[in-house]
Amino acid sequence: MIRRSSSKDSSPAQWLAEGGYMGDDGAAILKFGVPKLCPKWTKAVKSAAAGDYVRYISGGEFEVKTNPKPFDPNGESDVQEIGPGTYVATGDISDCYWERTSQSGDIIDNQFVTQARRITVTLRVGELFKNDGCGTFKPTG
Repeated sequence: MIRRSSSKDSSPAQWLAEGGYMGDDGAAILKFGVPKLCPKWTKAVKSAAAGDYVRYISGGEFEVKTNPKPFDPNGESDVQEIGPGTYVATGDISDCYWERTSQSGDIIDNQFVTQARRITVTLRVGELFKNDGCGTFKPTG
């Protein structure tokens, strides 16, 4: 049985793909065994294997692209790629900072958050997004 992290920092397919479970023989084993042993996880395994899955945004820096590359834990850059759209972080959010910038570094929008229950950001292709401690942003649609 596949168990997700209780932190909810990633979608099920993202957890599989970015957690290293699809490497080596893992993908073949999961694609064969999961439909038989735990069918409700079949869609997540197929999405993770294909690299086509919903990504949640936790801390870090992200470049917004039309067709973002899957997360590469061995990549040379600390900047990850994500798709455009509206993302929401919810919960007890405090003492954090987020910002959207242009490729040239000009700030489009930003906020220091002292206390919030919900933060919504809309990210467009070509922008950069930084999340410093504001929780996990999930796509809304």
